Order: sequence, then C-alpha cells, then structure tokens
Amino acid sequence: PLVSLLVCGGIGCLRLCLDHLRRQLPLLVLEGSGGLADLLAFAYRQVQRRGPGVWDAEFVESFLKPELTSRLCLLDPTYREKALARNLFRDRVVECVRLACQSDQQAVFMLVDMRSQACNLDRLDEILLKAVFKAQGRAAHSGQRKKDLLLTLDWNCPDVAMTEVFLKDPSCKLQVDWALFEEALVRPGREQFVRMLLDRGFQVHKALTPRRLKRLFQRALNEQFFRSVCWEAILGHSPTSRLGMAFVERELGWLLETLTGLPELVDVQELWMNAALGIYTRGPSAAERRALVLLSLWACCSRRPQLGRLLWQACDQPIQLALLVSMAYQRLAHYAHQGNTRQELLDTSQEFSAMATGVLDRSYGAATCRAYDVLSEQSPDWGYRTAVDIAVQAQNRSFLAHPCCQKWISNLFMGRISVRELPWGSLALPLWLKVILCAFLVFPMYVWVRFKSDPHEMEYKEEADMDEEEREGEEDALLQEGPKGNDTKGAREAVSTLLREQELFLPSPPPLWEMVHLMWSAPITKFW
Repeated sequence: PLVSLLVCGGIGCLRLCLDHLRRQLPLLVLEGSGGLADLLAFAYRQVQRRGPGVWDAEFVESFLKPELTSRLCLLDPTYREKALARNLFRDRVVECVRLACQSDQQAVFMLVDMRSQACNLDRLDEILLKAVFKAQGRAAHSGQRKKDLLLTLDWNCPDVAMTEVFLKDPSCKLQVDWALFEEALVRPGREQFVRMLLDRGFQVHKALTPRRLKRLFQRALNEQFFRSVCWEAILGHSPTSRLGMAFVERELGWLLETLTGLPELVDVQELWMNAALGIYTRGPSAAERRALVLLSLWACCSRRPQLGRLLWQACDQPIQLALLVSMAYQRLAHYAHQGNTRQELLDTSQEFSAMATGVLDRSYGAATCRAYDVLSEQSPDWGYRTAVDIAVQAQNRSFLAHPCCQKWISNLFMGRISVRELPWGSLALPLWLKVILCAFLVFPMYVWVRFKSDPHEMEYKEEADMDEEEREGEEDALLQEGPKGNDTKGAREAVSTLLREQELFLPSPPPLWEMVHLMWSAPITKFW
C-alpha cells in the first residue's frame, strides 16, 4: 500500500498499523474518529509532550500504560476480565507509539484532528498525498519527482503538485515530456496542471507531431459530442467508422476550415520539422502559436471551454485566437441538434468574444497606437487576415462595435487622407462634395485635405519649425490683447488651436503627383 488511513479501528487494525510502521509505510490517523485512532493519538501526544524524539521509559510505565488500560476498558468493557489480552493490546499500542516517535520515522506517522477548524475532510486526498510526500524525505531524484507529479495528476491535486513537487525542484531537474502533458490535456478537470506545465516552460510545438495530434482526436472520437457533431454532422461519416490513415492531412484540415474559414491550418510537414528536427520556417514563436491554435481548436471540438481559456492565456496573440475560437463555437452550434447544447455553445462563443473585446479595450485604454497595431497585424497563422477581418467573417458585432474598431474602420475608409471641416461662417460643405471637388479639381486639396503617412496615424505630420516660430509671434500678439490672469497657459493653447484650424493652405504639401495618387487611392474617393 502507498499510505494507510486509520479511521476508528479495532483489535485487528492494531496489528496492521504496527506492521506498517515497522515497514516504514505512511500511517495517517484521524483523531476524533474513536476506537484505536483515539488511543494512538492520545498516547502519541502524551509522549511528544515530553520532548520530540525523547522516549521516557519511566513516564511510560508509571503514567501512560495505566492510562491506556483505563481507556481501553472504557472502550471495550470485556477487557476488564481479560487481563492478558488487555495488556497485550496495550503493549502493542505503546510499541506503535515508540516506532512513531523515533527520529527517522516521525515523518511516517501523522495525526489529523477532525475536531479542528483547520481540518477539511473534503480535501482528504490532499492530506493523504502530503503524508506520502512527507514520508519520502527530502532526497528525491528526478524520476521520483515525475512519479509524484503523475500521482498528483491522477488524484487531481494541483496545489499539492505545486508545493510538494515544483517548489521542491528549484533547479528544474524535472523534465516535462509529452506523455505527462497529454495526460493533463485529455483527462477532464486537469486544466490547472496544463497551466503549471506551460508556466514551467513546456513548449508544445517541440512535441506536437501529426501522429500525436491524430491520437488526440482519436480520443475525442470516443466522446458523444465530437462523434455526433464533428464526425457525423460536419464530416458526414457513419457512427461506426474510424479515423483513417490520412485524417490529419485531409479530414482534419476540412473540419478546421469549416469551423474557422482558414484553409491549410494544419501543415503536416511543418509539424514534423518543428517537433522532430527543430527546423522552423517562421521562428519558434510562430511555431508555438500555431501549436496552441491547434490545441485550442481541439479543445473546442471536444467541448472543453475551460481548457480553451487556459490555452488562450498562453497565446501571444489573444485577440485573434479568441475571435477564432468564438467563431468555431458559433459554427458548431449550427450543427448541434439538441437545443440546450446549441445554447451552451452560443454562450461559450459570446464568452470568447467578450474576452477578445476585453483585451482590446484594455489595450485601447493603455496605448491607442498599440491597439491600432494589433488590429492591423496580419499573420500567416490567421490566413493573413486582421482581427477585424476575422470578426467580420464571424459576424461578431460586439467586437466590431468597440470604439477602437470603429475608428480603425473609419481610418481605413479614409485611407491616407483627412478631410477638414473648415467652416466659413454659416457655409459648410458636406463631406461627399468636398471629396468630389478635391478629386476632380486639384486645387481644393490644398485647402481641405491633409495627408498622413499611415491610415491609422493619430496626429497630422509635424509642421516646420519656421512656421511654429511665426505662429508663436501671432499667439503673443493675441494674448497681449486678450484677458490677463493666471490662465495664460490655457489661453495660449486655445489660441494655438484656433490658429492651426484657421490655416487655409498646407504648410509643406507633398508633391502634386503624390497628392493626386493618395486622393484617388483612398477608399472614400472610390466610394463617392
């Protein structure tokens, strides 16, 4: 046995407890459960009060044995007339306590007070595991640590794995392999272990081969959701058919393209090169991102949203991945036959959509330019599509309604031009008329249009220093005529803004041919 648990107990249990202590097996005693457990707990605490590791023979003979005899008679009145059996039972209890108090076996014997507020028997599995690890001692090699980690994974105790395995391995001698990571992936409720292994530095792309990817979907085929929705409804297979030899090369790509709209999402040759040879076409970070995308979609097909959230947290492009998973859940809902299953899939889709919107909102609040860069980024992992393109394909209105997306789309529609308002009294021309006049009559571009180096540029180009000096002179003249007080700085900024808005012509316009090219290449010009 790995560990022994004594709850109450009688005469036969005492012989087993004594045998386990002699073999140095961990013994966990639940104090307060009655019977033999309370006798052992009482004797052990009385001896420990004399000092840890101290065996006082006089105290045992004069106090402990008589007290145990009286308690034994109260526990079982038949022992009052059986002096020989009573003394034999009492001596065995004393022998158990003597073995437990030895310096080299103090880690083997453990007491758990059930009457204590700190005792939570709902987490008895963690108490048992800690007893096992405490009995092992400090000297544990890497092979033993791996066995301990597998034990905590089997018992689903991530807190014990962190405190008893990972924290006791500061030099990182424990090497996490694919077999361990796969166990954490496929077993339900082990998401925290996946997080710990990824935080430990496990790189998925170095272990995810096409054969292992196929084995993951082979296990998913045993689940009702994958078989009924993905295997039968989407791929059109019969309930009794199995995965073919070319499942990863053909059917898996078709399945993922149906859910995400991205062709060639699974590149078998690239997976082999990354895992077996360590050769990368676009770098280790891109290979790791692609591997996390495949695992996230596998979790989506297996209907494990909690695992998908964990893998999403490990991705370096969370907005795109969240939008992709949201679209996959939304399309899976169309193939689900049961109403409650369809609603759960739609709710999960909305949850991942909210995750993408939340990341964009925080990025937009922290750095607007960085948020625009994220929306403009195009990667081969997403089929050279931006986050807005993925949201449009998924019809994700909540993400597209974000102010950052709206401004990004408006800037994209305007191109590299910006049309000024520039009202002259009560006369104000509409935008479409200004665009048409600037497109056909070149001269109005000098008045109404400002050009940008990038469609998503937040500010206009900085003006020349000479123009700034001239404007400062005009500001000083206006400030001398205006009200004087402590608000000179605010008045200066207001006057500077007013002068900048009233400028009629460009201070340093680009060449004429470039102005015409930028004007006619803008989407708003083509639209009107």
